[in-house]
Amino acid sequence: MRPAPSLLAPDFDDVRRALAWALDHDLDALLEHRQVAHLGNAARRRADALLVLRWQRAAARCAESLC
Repeated sequence: MRPAPSLLAPDFDDVRRALAWALDHDLDALLEHRQVAHLGNAARRRADALLVLRWQRAAARCAESLC
């Protein structure tokens, strides 16, 4: 089981997985990430963390309902 999601900087692999998930399942999340991610390092880290958190929450909901 994964640890509780947080807004700490996610690792590169989690960001890649979250981007792939957003591309397939949540284009609004992808758009939000892309609108902020180019604004600088701090903004990028926050955008990455929020996208990963959104992905983790969606995955948890899916696991609970056995999608």
